[in-house]
Amino acid sequence: MNDNKKNANNLYALGRRGAWVGIIGNAFLSLIKILAGIFGKSYSLISDGLHSLSDITSSLAVLFGMIVAAKPRDKEHPYGHGKAESIASLTVAIMLIVFGLIIGYKVVSSYVDEAVFVEPAAYTLWIAFFSVIAKEGMYRYKVNLGKKIKSTSLIADAWHHRSDALSSAVVVVALVLTIYAGEKWAFMDRAGALAVSVMILYAGVKVYLRAASELMDESVDPEIEKEVKKIASTIKEIKYVETLLVRKAGLDFLVDMHIEVDANLSVLESHSIAKLVKNKILQEMPQVKSVLVHVEPYEAQRG
Repeated sequence: MNDNKKNANNLYALGRRGAWVGIIGNAFLSLIKILAGIFGKSYSLISDGLHSLSDITSSLAVLFGMIVAAKPRDKEHPYGHGKAESIASLTVAIMLIVFGLIIGYKVVSSYVDEAVFVEPAAYTLWIAFFSVIAKEGMYRYKVNLGKKIKSTSLIADAWHHRSDALSSAVVVVALVLTIYAGEKWAFMDRAGALAVSVMILYAGVKVYLRAASELMDESVDPEIEKEVKKIASTIKEIKYVETLLVRKAGLDFLVDMHIEVDANLSVLESHSIAKLVKNKILQEMPQVKSVLVHVEPYEAQRG
């Protein structure tokens, strides 16, 4: 049990490190993009910088979620605090949606308020291109880490980086046309900013639905259930796994299972088998935090 708890703490530590990478990286990118957009006269780059700024707040939400989720269970939270990680995912989604709407509104308003063409500075293009590379790198780092530790919030935050990389790519195209094709393509800078807002909204809705499903105890990856059954099958006294339910709480999985054993076994013997399968699952699957085993008499007709 101590090893299991240690492994769980290590997973949350990795998650916190991933969140810090996002916070520091986005602080730098948002600063240079917003400043370059303002001084370089690029609406799309300013919008992209605001997108990176939203990434900071989402990474902070993930960091907070990881810290709370790692807390041990107490009297008020007998199942632990793992759902805080899912709540962090939901917070990230709401932030994405709000930022997407704000950016979209600002772009549409700019069409009405300002009709004078101002060519963006050439350096805005290079900053946007650098952002594509940096954000894609951050996406790959976080999504791989998120899959490794099975963190919904970290994967959601990774997609925030991917959406930012894609939006920066749109900005690159918009700036190329605006700078090098002349005034007739001036609308592309604002069009690029509008495309960014749509991408942010799409990512926000996608993350929101995933986090909401997790909070409603949606079925987990079938591979997790297969692994639990595989471990149970190694214990010869277990005749059949009748019911297996696995739900996710943060980076942890909670297992509820019904096993069937020989009906002639005593209560003590049946209890020992239940305890054996519980300990074996906890030992071999560090991501599983709790196992509740219900013992039933084996139905012969199954054979």
